[in-house]
Amino acid sequence: MAIEERIVPLAAEMAQLQASKRPTLTTLLGDERTVLFAVVRSALIALVGLSMMSVSGVLFRVARVADANARATPFQVDAARDLEEDLYQRVAEGVRSGAVKPNARAIQRAADDASAELAQRFLARLERDGVTRRTASGRAYEAIRPGAQPEGGARQAPSPRTTEPA
Repeated sequence: MAIEERIVPLAAEMAQLQASKRPTLTTLLGDERTVLFAVVRSALIALVGLSMMSVSGVLFRVARVADANARATPFQVDAARDLEEDLYQRVAEGVRSGAVKPNARAIQRAADDASAELAQRFLARLERDGVTRRTASGRAYEAIRPGAQPEGGARQAPSPRTTEPA
């Protein structure tokens, strides 16, 4: 009887503990799925962190460029235009003399490793200025030598893409 008297409060305490037991992630998913859940959750957290770092880098770069543009003086803008014009004149002379091929990569090298965008602008301007013309395929440029006839014997009309409105 003494043993039963000691068991009754312990049994009541055990019943109370079992009644207050809450389900955990491991009991809901099981051991294997809990590990998989942890791996997927950590990968998602890392991905969100990388995305946030990328966005902050872009915002920092935009702010820095905007700040530099705001501080640019008219003198700096004129100096940049003068430098671009000097580069163009050097490239045009190189194309006329045959030292520079009329293609984007060669123009980039001749213009002190200029950007591809600048090389494309120079190509379009060379064509407008009559220094180069498109080949018969229309995919490449060739330098126009004074008095030279294009491939096919007859003079070609200027490309409709490069004519300027009057």
